[in-house]
Amino acid sequence: MDIKNNLKQSINYIINPEKTTNEDYGKTDYDYLESKKDYNFKKEKVCYVSTLNCDEIDPYFDMEFTKDYFEKKDGILAYHGYQSFKEGEVTPDIAHEIGVKFVSEMFKDYEVVVATHQNTNHIHNHFIINSVSCKDGKKYNNNRTNLAKLRNISIHYVLNMDSLFWMRTLVIKVPTIIKLLITIIIGH
Repeated sequence: MDIKNNLKQSINYIINPEKTTNEDYGKTDYDYLESKKDYNFKKEKVCYVSTLNCDEIDPYFDMEFTKDYFEKKDGILAYHGYQSFKEGEVTPDIAHEIGVKFVSEMFKDYEVVVATHQNTNHIHNHFIINSVSCKDGKKYNNNRTNLAKLRNISIHYVLNMDSLFWMRTLVIKVPTIIKLLITIIIGH
């Protein structure tokens, strides 16, 4: 979706803590730390917002700076995309990891905000992509070739999401030498 006005409002919509914060994070994961009385790990929360090539605190400022620097303030300001998963198909961690890897490959020369929403029955990622490259000032070309590339990269990460799950699980529990072997086997 093209964003032609109010980029700041679009960014604020996708990073809304009511949609991106996992209130249940850590409620069961920290039982083994119960002996630490000075910190309540069960009240931990995680907010699923990441950025690429821009400041996490104020991505709008960086996007506007890029537009000013390259004198490209007209037309489409940014693009708003999303990536949706079936109910129960992914955890918020995996969905966010897929989203971050996806934008890192697809939009490596652009400023991007990635936000994983959990406020509906299905987890989904939102992306705000600056229309102007922070590397060379070129405007993103939303054409059929890039749409096909977008689809293929997204499908690649979704098809490999079981590997992401197992990799995260195994990395915590096995020695380094075995981790490497598992990476080679699971990573295809």
